[in-house]
This record gives sequence, structure tokens and C-alpha cells, in this order.
Amino acid sequence: MGHKLKYAVAPLLLLTAVVSGHTQANKTDPPKDKSPKPAQVQQTKKQLDQTPAQKPTQAVAPKPAQVTAPKAPQAAAPKPAQTVAPKGTKDPAKPDQAPAPKPTKAPAQGTQAGALKPAQTAAPKPTQSPVQADKADPPKSESPKPAQSPKAPVEKPDQADKAKPAKGQSPKPEQKPDKGDKGKAQTTEGAAKKPAKQPVQKPLPKPTQKPMPKPAHKPVPKHGHVPEHLAQLPAFLDNPDVIDFIGRMVVSHGFDADTLKEQFSMIEPNIRALTLFRPVWPPPVQQPQSRQTQPKGTSVQSWKHYSAPFLNSNRIAGGVAFWRENAATIEKASNQYGVPPEIIVAIIGVETLYGRHKGGFRVMEALASLAFHDPKRGDFFREELENFLLLARENGFDPLKTQGSYAGAIGIPQFMPKSWRRFAIDYDDDGRIDLDNNVADSIGSVANYMKEYGWQKGEPVADRATLSDSPDPAWAAAGMLPSLSVKELKAAGVKIEGDDKITPALATFIELPTPGQPTEYWLGYGNYYVITRYNRSHYYSMSVFLLAELLRDSVGQ
Repeated sequence: MGHKLKYAVAPLLLLTAVVSGHTQANKTDPPKDKSPKPAQVQQTKKQLDQTPAQKPTQAVAPKPAQVTAPKAPQAAAPKPAQTVAPKGTKDPAKPDQAPAPKPTKAPAQGTQAGALKPAQTAAPKPTQSPVQADKADPPKSESPKPAQSPKAPVEKPDQADKAKPAKGQSPKPEQKPDKGDKGKAQTTEGAAKKPAKQPVQKPLPKPTQKPMPKPAHKPVPKHGHVPEHLAQLPAFLDNPDVIDFIGRMVVSHGFDADTLKEQFSMIEPNIRALTLFRPVWPPPVQQPQSRQTQPKGTSVQSWKHYSAPFLNSNRIAGGVAFWRENAATIEKASNQYGVPPEIIVAIIGVETLYGRHKGGFRVMEALASLAFHDPKRGDFFREELENFLLLARENGFDPLKTQGSYAGAIGIPQFMPKSWRRFAIDYDDDGRIDLDNNVADSIGSVANYMKEYGWQKGEPVADRATLSDSPDPAWAAAGMLPSLSVKELKAAGVKIEGDDKITPALATFIELPTPGQPTEYWLGYGNYYVITRYNRSHYYSMSVFLLAELLRDSVGQ
């Protein structure tokens, strides 16, 4: 039996080899190879039919593994792998290997295909042209981020339009200009960006470069002559003297402490007011001297320089016009108080140029600066500050808004606060005293002031004097109050113009030096002393007196 099997298997293996060879060589014509088989093959089949069932399993099983199994991987599996994976990545430029409509490219390229797909099917929007330029490097892993980021911040309306193409093609009319003209897309971007750039390029309005209000006074001249004790001054509320002053105002006059503290917090030491009131001498050569900066008690004073602005033709013409415009009020005040009309007009003319220049300093700030920082007259200005706060409360005006001179004088006649409260009058009977704007009140108040200080009607003011020798220094040192005997002065060589006229018994000796010119000498009497009560200066008082003489001569009285 074993011997028969041996001879039966051999032909079977031979047959299998022949069949497989024909099958691989001619796969297209399998029927033709099977029909002309030899007689041995038929005998072999008969022997196989007689063999047990185990034999065909050994011969039939390898057939499908060798013939059928290899066909499936060669026909189906290898072809899609070669056409999609390698070709899509290595040769993206070939359109036949990687057509756009195929869905197999979406998983292969990921988000790149998803970003390019709307650019081909739906027209690219103005924001997609720069995005595609950024996508020129596909290996970057951050490609999906730039595709999403420009859509949101640059053109928000396009996000809503991009959602519509999925449902329909309604947004196409808005996208058509982008297909044919990329320049329009760029101009659209420029138009969208212009509103954002304009506020950055435009300069801010001037009101933001100056949030603080301009001071009413001019800045201190930078000539390096500010005293050391004025270089760094503390704020008023950091000054213990100011705190004590507030306490006295609360106790003595019933002021509210918080209100006063708030007011003092809104002002600061005014260096210009301090330097104008007590200038450092000598001033710089390039800075001309003026009435405000003229020092006192120095040998370099110039009477001609000081008096020139008050004794010129403009001041005289202005005084004549002021006199004629207010002739009735001036005459009434002169008759009532016994003060010559030219003296009333001259005082207003020297003080404010007949009401034109009333000062640009905040009165409270100027007074507080002098009250707490002037080394010599602090007590005087503290009293004036106290009266100013009382004056403001009595008349109902804001102490922080009232303006005046650097020394705290107010209004057309430049009254100090204490003088206002003491001598100012309602001369037009309108129920209130207004020295800032009311000319009648100012004229009547000046006349009343002079009368209260002792003006004597019909008495002389001053006489020019000449000396045969140098003056005795004791004469000038005697002060402004007339105390020198006129008879003794005449005996000492002092001559008065019109020596035969009657003069008061007492006088004050006045020197008016001018460098390079002869010094002028005058004798002042009681009414002259009254003028000095307005301003304690020989230069000032003599300017008033001489201007009054010129005005009287011009008017013809």
C-alpha cells in the first residue's frame, strides 16, 4: 500500500508544477490550457479519486494560497497605496496624481487641504490672500492657526459669510471682486485698517497736553537771583504757621477749618510775588528796572527811571479823558471830602492806569506767600490775609478767583483788604461796594481814604527845594512824617521856590537821586504824608503829586 502511494504522489506533484507554471505564464487564457491535457493526467485523476479524502486536502489547499491570495494584494492593496500616500506627498505639483476633488487627500494632508479647499471652490476673501502667502511652508505645524486668526480679528463679517457657502452660494456676489482683482482686496484691507491707524497717527488735542489751568501770574525770570530761602518752599499745609493761622480764623471768626484747608491746598507759594515785592539787588544788567522791581534804600535808585512811566504824555492824556468822563462824580467827591480832583485822578492813574491794569495775581496766593515767607513784613501781610478772607465772606466772592497785584491790592484803586473793609464806600448807592468794576465806588473810596488819613483842604502838598551845600544825612533819616522845622531848614541853607509863600511849620526832607544827573530835593508837608499812606515810598508819592500837577494844568483848573 505504501509502495502504491509513493508512485501515486509523484505524478500528482508533477501535475501541480505543470498547472502552476501554466497559470503564472498565461493567466489570461486558463481555459485553453486545461482542454488539451494528456492521458496521464486523466489516469492520475482516476487514481486520486480512489485515494482517501486526506489526499485532496494536501493538494487543493495550496492552490488558493498560491493563485487567489497573491492576486488580491497585487490588484487592490498596492495600487491605492502608491497613488495616494507617496504621490500626494512627494509630487504635489502633478494634478493627475493628486486631484483636488478626491476625498482621500483630506486625511492625508490634514488641515492644509481643508484650508486650500475653500480657496479653490469658493472664491478667496480679502483676508485669505495674505494667509495663503503665509502657508508657503507646509511643514509648519502652526498652519491652521494663521488660517483661523486673520479671519476673526481682521474681518469679522467674513466669518458669517463663510458659514453661508456651506448652505448655499449666497455670499458669492461679495466674493467675486476678490477672484478677479487682488488689488481691491488689498484696498479693502487698507480701508478696514485706516480707522485703527488714524487715532494713533493723529496728535492728541492740545487740551490733553495742558490738564492744569495756567497761573494768573507770569513765571519767575530765570536770571539766577532768587534768594536761597525762596528756592524750596514747603506747601502751605506743610507749614505749621499756616495751621496756626487756620486755627485762629476758626476761633476768632468762626471759619470752617476744612474749608480753609481746602483753599490753602489749592494755592502755593508764589516766588514771583515774593521777588517783586522784595527784589534781589542789583538786578541783572539785561533786565530793565520797573516800578515794581525798584528797590528801596539803595544809592543806585533812579528817580527819572521810576517816574518816567507815570509822567509821560500817555498817562497824562488818559488822566484827562478819565477826568472828563467822570467829572460829576469826581467833583462831588472832591467837594465832599476836600481832596483835590487831580489828586483823586492821579492816584487811580498811577495805581492801575485808570482801571486798565488791576493785576493778574491771585490775591489769596500773593498775600499768603508774603504772610508766611517775607522775612520783614510777615505780620503785616498775615493781617491783610485775615482781612481778605473776611472781606470775601462779607461780599460773597470766591477768595480763590479774586485777582490783584503781587502785594495783594485789589480793584481800580488797588486797596489792600484791610483798607477796603475800612475805607471803601458805596458811592453810587446801588447797595453794594464794588471796587473791581465800579468807577464811582472807586472815586468815592479814594477820596474817603485820603480824608480819613488826615487830608487838609487847601493845604500844600510839597515844594521844590535847592541846597547851597550837601544835605545833612539826618534830614533824610528823620522819616516820612513831617518832623523837621522849616525855619531851621532854611537857616541851614535850604531854599524853597516862592520863598515868600506861607508854608506849614513842619516838613519832611525828600531826596530823588538819578545817577549821572543832579539830585532833586523837595520838602513835603502834611498832605504829602497822607499820600505816603497809600504807598510808603517817596518815589510813588512824588509821582502822584507831580502827575496831579500835570493833570490840573492840562484840564485848566
